[in-house]
Amino acid sequence: MNQLNIPPHDKIDNLNITDEIRYKPTITMHSLMWVLVIMCVFAFLFVVGFSLFKSPQWLS
Repeated sequence: MNQLNIPPHDKIDNLNITDEIRYKPTITMHSLMWVLVIMCVFAFLFVVGFSLFKSPQWLS
């Protein structure tokens, strides 16, 4: 029964994915922009944290 029920769900998921790609072609651009923004934020936090951890060593 499970094997018979899986194909319809897969077909529905595939149709939904194709519909989203057809109606919303900007999803990839938005995802790339969010990835770049998140990476920039993490890089900034890493630099700030690294400088804060290194400053006491330089002072001492």
